[in-house]
This record gives sequence, structure tokens and C-alpha cells, in this order.
Amino acid sequence: MKNVSVASTMALLILFLVLGAAAGLWWTWGSEALGQTPRRSRTPARPAEIAGKSEGEATGVSELPQKGASTPRRPLPTDPPEKPPLLARLERFRDLLRERQLGEKLPKSDHDRVLERISAGWRDLHDAIFAEPEIYVRFLRAPENESLCEGLLGVLSMAPVPAPYQLSTVGMNPLPKSILGSLYEMLDSGEAGQKLAILKMTKDTFHMDVNSYMPIVDRCRALLSDGDPRVQIAALGVLEAKSREKMDGTFDLVKQLSRNPADVDTEILCLRSAARMDRPEAQEFLQKGLAEIIERRAVGERPPILSGAMMIVSEKLCKARPEEVGAYADLIESGMRHSQSLKVYEGWVGISLGLPQARLTALLHEAQAHAPSVELRDAAQRVLAQLQSGESREEMLKKAYFRK
Repeated sequence: MKNVSVASTMALLILFLVLGAAAGLWWTWGSEALGQTPRRSRTPARPAEIAGKSEGEATGVSELPQKGASTPRRPLPTDPPEKPPLLARLERFRDLLRERQLGEKLPKSDHDRVLERISAGWRDLHDAIFAEPEIYVRFLRAPENESLCEGLLGVLSMAPVPAPYQLSTVGMNPLPKSILGSLYEMLDSGEAGQKLAILKMTKDTFHMDVNSYMPIVDRCRALLSDGDPRVQIAALGVLEAKSREKMDGTFDLVKQLSRNPADVDTEILCLRSAARMDRPEAQEFLQKGLAEIIERRAVGERPPILSGAMMIVSEKLCKARPEEVGAYADLIESGMRHSQSLKVYEGWVGISLGLPQARLTALLHEAQAHAPSVELRDAAQRVLAQLQSGESREEMLKKAYFRK
């Protein structure tokens, strides 16, 4: 009886196992037939069973940070890099230059205050530029600074000069190579305002290092054919002031500019350039131009263009060949005859003291008879007395003539 009971129990157990296995197979086949995915095991797969994939890639679930792990943060925005001190100083200097441009519209006290502020930090800024020339070059060449290029170049000089703070009568140390190279590049391919500023600096600066300005002078010959007439005039002015060579090659441009001169300075520049030429047609052009100025500009105390003409005559007379002296003596005589100002008349007679004695004596006799004042007649008489005593040295004759 006991054996029957055990056998029944074993039979029931086997029946349950068979039924369970059959139910499992039926569930799998039924799910596949219906297109459903069987339920996955809750047991996580081991790394070796996922063929090299991470758990997140295998399950499609991104990996969550473990408890206690720090969450990565986005970098905080950083402050812009600090501006170089020299750049900040140049910007302040530029602002002062802009204020100076408005000087005519400001009360005199405000204008003077701007000039004082420009002068105050000049030397320190100059030294800082020479210490960091690359920063200065970038600032100088910025398109927005073209209209202020002349003022920005001015600070290259060692000290400011009276308003408007240009470089005339101011010395300049040898410039750093980076600054010089930038100046050359701007002359070759820069804007008109930059070219004009560099040419003006070169022309007006005394005691400028020869190695600094001679390459600029050399470039001026190419600038004579620049498309901007202002640049042509400025380049001609640099050549006339700084070049040691004759200027015969500029005669065509001189004639072109003289037909309709932009201003009095251009008219005198054309004549001064012609005075540096040897070709006969240039000398004829010079004589004619001087005669016209003497005749039409005689009225007035001493207008600048007439002063320029008198200076040219005086300089040419000092170097004139014997066959040229007569032409300049005629100009002096014409100047005396057309003068309606005591200062102009006195100036012409003073220039005549460099003439040969025979021609000088004739002019002095005319001055003694027709000078516009008693003082000038007496001065002519003193010089004649010196000549009659045998004194012919020009410096002694001038001393007698200009004695007060």
C-alpha cells in the first residue's frame, strides 16, 4: 500500500513537470505567431554576453550616473581678455585728437585744455610705442583711424610742438623696423589719407634719421603718378625738400599742376621745383612764373606767395652763373618798381646787395631817388658810401643797409 502511494506521488510530479514544459512552449510559439516579443528576463545580462556592447547600448537605456558621482557641468563664460595697456592709451589719445579736430568750435579755454592733455602724457606714450611697436602699427593702420593718421604719427616725435602739434622743428629717433615697414607699405598700397600723413611727416620733420626718411623719399617718385592730385603734390614737396638730386624728371608734372594750382603753396612749390632743374625750358618757366607773381602780388604788406618768390630769387642769385645774373637783376628791379609796401621794397633792395657791383650801383642810385620812404633812401645812400670807399663784401653792405 505504501509503494502504491509513492508511485502515485511520483506520477503526479512528472505530470506537473510535463504540463509546465508544454505550457512554456505554447506561450513562446503563441507570442511569436502574434508578433509579440517575449518578456525579457529581469536578470541583467553579463558583459561577456553582449558581444562587446555596453549595457546602455545593448538595452537602449542611457547609463545613469551612480549615486554619489559628480554631475559634469558646462564651463562658465569667461571674461574677455584684458586689453593691452598701450592699446588703451592709444584709444584715449585718439579721443583727444578727435576733440582737437573740433577745436574751432570749442571755446578757447576748452581748446587749450585739450592741447594740454595731449601734451601731458606725450613722452610716456612715445616711449611705450617704441617698446611695443607692433601694437602701435595695428592701431595706426586700422581703417577707422585713417582720418587721424597725421596726429597718430605725430607722437613718434620726441616731444610735441605748439598747436596744431605737427612734427615741424621736432627731432625724431630712429624708428623701429616694424613701424618703418608699415609706413612703406602704406605708401605703396594705403589709403590717400595715410599717404598724405606720412608724406607731411617726412617733409616737416627736422633731424629725422636719414635711414628712416630716404626710403620714403625714394618712393615719392612713384607717387608722382598717383591717381590723387593731393598725393602728387605732397610727393613733389618731399622731393623738393629732402632729395639731393636734380628735379628735371618732374617738369611735366610741375607744368600740369601750375596750370590750375590748388593753392598758393602749390604755386610756389612748382616754382621751387623748377629752380632745381637744369633744362632751359624749366629756367624759362621759372623766370616767367616769378615775373607774374612780382607784378600781380605787389599790393599788401608781404603776402606769402611774394615772400616765396623773393626767397627763390635770393637763392638762385647766390648760385647763378654769370650769364644768368642779368635775368635775376631784372626781376629785382621789377620788384622794386612794383612794390607798394615798405617791407617788400626793403626786401628787394636787400637781395640786390648780392649783385655784381656795377648793376648794384645802378639799382642803389634808383633807390636813392625813388624809395618810398626817407629811411630807405638813407639806407641806399649808406651802401653807396661803402662801395665808394672800396668795401664790396656782401655781409658788410647788408650791415650798413639794415642798420637802424
